[in-house]
Amino acid sequence: MADILQVSSSAKSILRRLRSAESLIDGCAFVTRDGVVVASEFDQSANSNRLGAMCATLLALAQRTVMEVKKGELAQLIVDGTSGLMIISPAGSGILAVVANRKVKLGLLILEAKKASKEFEKIEAS
Repeated sequence: MADILQVSSSAKSILRRLRSAESLIDGCAFVTRDGVVVASEFDQSANSNRLGAMCATLLALAQRTVMEVKKGELAQLIVDGTSGLMIISPAGSGILAVVANRKVKLGLLILEAKKASKEFEKIEAS
């Protein structure tokens, strides 16, 4: 993996692009599989450290569940709340978490999250 400072800077850029691609995205973060936040784009009301830890736990459980029922590899986990959506997906050796308003088009959100995940894979490879 590339230098952590370089990854953090690149991750922040990717998250900014992701958030600007869809106005209904409330925030996003790139997190290690251990739940450590590398970069985030959330307003002050969100505790990104707590969110990172919860996302890592959720992703690990979802991956084990998909394996248990023999459905291949986890593509993403969608959390559907009454006020909004959250997508948690593998992004290279890390995790991408995206929180969006309920009015967002889910297909567009998934597409933008996949594009961002591929960008994270590229920065890790360099």
